[in-house]
Amino acid sequence: MNKLLLLLAAAFGGMAPNLLDLGVSLTQGGNLPEWTYAIGLLIFGGLGAAVAAIWKETDLRKAFYLGIGLPAFIQLGVGSVSQQSPTDIARNIDSLLSLNPVAFAQPPSEPLPGRTLLVIPKGDRQNRQVVFSSPEGDRTKTVEITGESAQEVKVPDFASSFEIKQGEVTSEREKLPAEPNAQSKVEVKVEKKSWSGFLRAIGARDTSSQDLVVKPVE
Repeated sequence: MNKLLLLLAAAFGGMAPNLLDLGVSLTQGGNLPEWTYAIGLLIFGGLGAAVAAIWKETDLRKAFYLGIGLPAFIQLGVGSVSQQSPTDIARNIDSLLSLNPVAFAQPPSEPLPGRTLLVIPKGDRQNRQVVFSSPEGDRTKTVEITGESAQEVKVPDFASSFEIKQGEVTSEREKLPAEPNAQSKVEVKVEKKSWSGFLRAIGARDTSSQDLVVKPVE
């Protein structure tokens, strides 16, 4: 059997899971991923060919299945990790590194009335949501923001942080000032996320092609 043909079969096997996933996504109305998706395909194709070469496979069908194996295993691992939010990962690390297993309850936070948040959209007119959260995360409040002009919203007395959502994209969590009657100003802008296609190719789940950037305004 021609060695080049065997390596090509194994390389195609390495890319096959991604190509299948992409085909299903497109038939269901999904969008093409960012161009770095092709880099992930080439890497998995190379891994598939390398596995077949290491095993010195001479059967075309077996070479194809060997090509599928290692990339699929990597995608499974990356997908499992990416399901955890950054907050969950940080909590897991803290629990592993903690020297004191005893947990102490936080004292209740004092109400902070009169605070406001001025949200200044940049670049588009899509509706957004501001989600305010308490320090313990047990209380939240969502406020709708519409239109392209700046909008001032009242901050709940219990809130210590907020995040902004637009469609399926959510910004990083931002802290709120801990003084009553304080005013915060932020600019909100949608930016393309670098390497989102590559992350999707290697198996990261819920990978958006955009970032929602919140920038404080002094």
